[in-house]
Amino acid sequence: MAAISKTPRIVTVINVFFIDPGCQRWLVDALLDESEKIMHKFPGFISLSVHRSTDGRRVVSYSQWRAREDFERMTQSIEARAFMESLSGIADSDVHVYEVVGTFEANLQPGADHANWIYADQHERRN
Repeated sequence: MAAISKTPRIVTVINVFFIDPGCQRWLVDALLDESEKIMHKFPGFISLSVHRSTDGRRVVSYSQWRAREDFERMTQSIEARAFMESLSGIADSDVHVYEVVGTFEANLQPGADHANWIYADQHERRN
């Protein structure tokens, strides 16, 4: 299950695809199929979430990996290269690797009147 976490060494890869609105559903399906058939088999794969914009012009994939090297091994595979090549001319993409710096979470306990910042370096601040 996908979770944004401050866990050390987890690598987040965010890929924004720019696409014509008429092709958005096709790209969403292709990304989900690719994950089911290929991506999840690579060592270090944790999760993939796919988001689509409401204007139909973008699709975002958010994947998590145990380490950057695991992600890089996947991108060098014949399967991944073939998939990305199949998108050529259909979607432009902008992919970057990220580290979670912190998350902001509502305190859902009964009677709580505050929320918490949770930082990657283990510091916690109460608002």
